[in-house]
Amino acid sequence: MKYTNLIALGITAFIGNALGAVHMGSENSYAFLSEKTPFKYSEFKDLILFGDSYTTTFANTISLETDVKKAKNEGNYVNWPIYLIQDHPLNLWDFAVAGAKVNHTILECEGGCVPMTTQYSYFKNQMALGKKYSNWSGYESLVGTWFGINDLMAKLSDVYYNQKTQEESDEIDYLLAQSIFNILGDVYEEGARNFLINLLPPMEKFPYFIENVWEELEGYVLNYNKNVIEFAKNFQSKYPSANVFVYNAYDEFNYLLENSSQYNIENIDKYPEDENPDSSTYLWRDINHPTNRVQKIIAQDIEKFLSQQEKDSKKLTGYTGDSTTPKECNTLEAGYPCCSKDNNVAYFRDSTSVWGVADGDWCGILPPSIDTCWAGYIGLPCCSTDTCTVLQFQDNAGSWGLENDSRCGITSANTLCQ
Repeated sequence: MKYTNLIALGITAFIGNALGAVHMGSENSYAFLSEKTPFKYSEFKDLILFGDSYTTTFANTISLETDVKKAKNEGNYVNWPIYLIQDHPLNLWDFAVAGAKVNHTILECEGGCVPMTTQYSYFKNQMALGKKYSNWSGYESLVGTWFGINDLMAKLSDVYYNQKTQEESDEIDYLLAQSIFNILGDVYEEGARNFLINLLPPMEKFPYFIENVWEELEGYVLNYNKNVIEFAKNFQSKYPSANVFVYNAYDEFNYLLENSSQYNIENIDKYPEDENPDSSTYLWRDINHPTNRVQKIIAQDIEKFLSQQEKDSKKLTGYTGDSTTPKECNTLEAGYPCCSKDNNVAYFRDSTSVWGVADGDWCGILPPSIDTCWAGYIGLPCCSTDTCTVLQFQDNAGSWGLENDSRCGITSANTLCQ
């Protein structure tokens, strides 16, 4: 099947709880697989992330820190991306920032809050075509997001103090999901093809909310997650070359809560007085964050889920591992054929495709490998890496410098002059 059977998460959770059948997140997650782009997870080289305190690390392009030993959060707590790349080595580019919301125009993002919209601008300024860290391939990278906790907490206050109706509350959830996937659409246009979106955990079971009961919270969480799943399905339909995965963190946390004894977790509704993230007998390290051990369990379950999707994708696409580049040009999505092998003269390049002409009409040339000088596709050289390069201007093709009174393409191998 192209994607898993889609059942509203609220109904799934209700039936599961009624029957006493709580499953691991990997068993109840959602895969919307492309029929043309193989999901080659075992061959991936880069992990690009946006999110909040559940995802943030020091391994990001803001601090330019990619050493796993140094890639830890403050207070020695370690989030799932670090554990994931320890078991599945990847370059980690983490733009997540604690306290982040999705979009400050939907729910106000005050103080040091860095919303997803701003995190994307950091990505675009550093990893988009022609930028310093653009040497990544969308076919060998995974783009992940985990948002919503800070948004729902803000929404609860907004609904309570401003007496919002249920319809107005639901509209906020819709706008949040819409904003997330609009940004992911922009990342897709930059070349990304593989996406992982994490659902909200059961926030009503956070120690904070056990102590401060919000009866409506469970319904809010389920509705938010339902919107994310629906938008993910529609996103893959809009971009058939994308592989889109929704990891069911909601079920994974419920599974750990229901089966805590199997993991020797003795405390599931409170946290250690010193908020020690390494307390192995606690599920929570503070009022709303899991301990390091739980983050590691989540990472292992995500790894299990994605590894299974690689197997399913290979069956669906017929991928045999004989090539690391796409077998079809990207212009097929726009309704234009691929150029013949004999016709490889490029007229221009945009963020996703290299364009040629055949029989008086546009056609697509197979994209270059990540080590190829992209400017060569429009008959120009790339800048020398012997000295620093001065950025002259940017266009749809990329970033340009100047050498011998002629423009040259700036690649990830170039160092920009300060």
